[in-house]
Amino acid sequence: MRLDGRVAVITGGGRGLGEGIARRLAQDGARIAILELVVPNGERVGASIPGARAYEVDVTDLAALSSTLARVREDFGRLDIMINNAGITRDRTLKNMQVDEWDAVIRTNLTGVWNGCKAALPYVVDAGPAGRIISGQLRAGQLLGVQGGRGRSDAHPGARSRALGCDCQRDRARVHRHRHDAGDAPRRVRPRGQRRSAWSRWPAVRRRRRGGIPGFR
Repeated sequence: MRLDGRVAVITGGGRGLGEGIARRLAQDGARIAILELVVPNGERVGASIPGARAYEVDVTDLAALSSTLARVREDFGRLDIMINNAGITRDRTLKNMQVDEWDAVIRTNLTGVWNGCKAALPYVVDAGPAGRIISGQLRAGQLLGVQGGRGRSDAHPGARSRALGCDCQRDRARVHRHRHDAGDAPRRVRPRGQRRSAWSRWPAVRRRRRGGIPGFR
């Protein structure tokens, strides 16, 4: 699918998965706006993609994010695609995690995505059928007990994306959820006949299937 002339905004586009998304969309013809809290990362990626621009912004600040998207619209003349990719993790168990660490994860991974949807919605609706809002969801967020809070917090964008999609139906703009693994490395995909569900990989489920957990449903 070619994206010639469309403008795509990627939060957290200065490294890892966000950088990969920016480069791929640029290959498909989109013009790229990198939104990044760590300025050197954003400037590096922006300088390496022809026509791309980097903007410093904290996605947890709705006013700042709205102002930045207005600048993107002014600089590029349009805004078609909003990709809520920014996220953080604090790799600790519940026992060791501090309240401020938990709050930081929730502000970035939940509130930050909500802010992105809220701030971008008017522009995406104006783009009509070309408009897209895409929010990342950590695949591990579907399981219990993931360390660091990222999995727990990222389990919710799916429901949020479905609700926002209903809001946008009348305006023909589309909302998507992108599920990804915790790391940025490519994931090995099993052939269709050999795939296992996420729950079948969960140790408790495997033990139950061997008859090891009474009352587990």
